[in-house]
Amino acid sequence: MRTSSLISGLDALNFKAVKPLVSILIPAYNAERWIADTIRSALAQTWPHKEIIVIDDGSTDRTRSIVEKFGSEGVSLVTQENRGVCAARNRAYEISQGDYIQWLDADDLLSPNKIAKQMEAAKEHQSRRTLFSCPWGYFIFRVNKARFVPTSLWCDLSPLEWLQRRWEQNLHMNPATWLTSRELSDAAGPWDTQLVGGGIEDGEYFSRVILAANGLEGVNLQRKEPADLVITDLFMPEQDGVETMMQLRKFAPNVGVIAISGNPLGSELFELVQPTSTLSGEDLLLNRSSTIGER
Repeated sequence: MRTSSLISGLDALNFKAVKPLVSILIPAYNAERWIADTIRSALAQTWPHKEIIVIDDGSTDRTRSIVEKFGSEGVSLVTQENRGVCAARNRAYEISQGDYIQWLDADDLLSPNKIAKQMEAAKEHQSRRTLFSCPWGYFIFRVNKARFVPTSLWCDLSPLEWLQRRWEQNLHMNPATWLTSRELSDAAGPWDTQLVGGGIEDGEYFSRVILAANGLEGVNLQRKEPADLVITDLFMPEQDGVETMMQLRKFAPNVGVIAISGNPLGSELFELVQPTSTLSGEDLLLNRSSTIGER
């Protein structure tokens, strides 16, 4: 008991003396339409000690040249032949140096305070085996139609309780909601490159992460004010990223999160993701219409 308390105390002192490095890892494949906004959202994180690594997984469009423009701002670019999103994520993790890992798909955006809020929680918990999540949601076409739709996963749970609810209720969390320590990531192992598409690889990987965790902490999940930790995916064929961001900021100034997806099935998915209940105006946010990391 004394040894455990001593280690926790040393971890807290180290956390205070040197801010842990957070690696923001972005796999990208033919993401020219949205990669710039994704990188800007990573650069805008208020957590100061971060690195941003983009793995271009054999894109045939302008993804590489767009990412290269951010080199002067500290964004690292690694290119490889097309091997799939899991191989790209594994490569990003291998070269990363962070104490904590933020996975971010090339069509997602993070709210500016997302990582900082979760790192505050990490400091309080003082355990590298705690996994942190945050709010997120879906939205189709128009920002002013977007709403948070909390589920039974949006609370602090033990790993087994979380997995049981996930399977019984067919629920999930966007991969970018999580903030994972390197210790926890190492314990879970690499992404399975045999799994491709449909979000199967996300569910399988984070099931292993969750099983390796000693607890799941939801940051800002129970809230009365507009959330500032959200991740989303967005299909808006009539608007570019800049126009969309301006509309979002006007509608919900405390929410800084959008991502553009070119999923042609967005309109067909509309009925599948309608909220089952009406939430208050305080809960307005974005909702995602397409498969994250779609190839």
